[in-house]
Amino acid sequence: MKTKNKLKKLTPAFKLLIIIVVIVIVIIIALCSYFIWQYKFNQSKPVNNTGINQTIDLNPPTTDQKAAGETQKTETNNPTNNDLGVSITSINSSVDPIQIRSVISGAVSNNGTCTLSLTKNSTTITKTAETYAMPSSSICNGFDISKNELSSGEWQIILAVNIEGKESSITDSFSLE
Repeated sequence: MKTKNKLKKLTPAFKLLIIIVVIVIVIIIALCSYFIWQYKFNQSKPVNNTGINQTIDLNPPTTDQKAAGETQKTETNNPTNNDLGVSITSINSSVDPIQIRSVISGAVSNNGTCTLSLTKNSTTITKTAETYAMPSSSICNGFDISKNELSSGEWQIILAVNIEGKESSITDSFSLE
């Protein structure tokens, strides 16, 4: 009975204060729960800003990838004018389409042309791409070649680049199984 008397003796201002404190505590708990849920939800989803489904291959490098890496280490460019150099940075023949990527030093320009020639025996396949300016170099916009266009065996690559009158080329090869 004494408890009921004490509650009746509470002033309206004190009752309002208790209600406000309870509401603030509930809001804090709700916000903390929301942020914890958001954090856990964002941790489980991979970030993909490009709109393309990308995966990272964590398997050991294939023999083609190792060979391309070793070739890249020892390759020399063949600039013919004003120190323009081209390097093949990757040849991924384990996927379809086959992906060939390159970088061009000595020019930062969107006004160039890359010509990729793939040759095996008497068969030659030619692809072209525009250049794309990066902060301190340029790249060929990439070459994706369907495996249906190529037969198995060793293919020779010649990548020729022309940017505003400057020319360079590089050779490489890859094996398709």
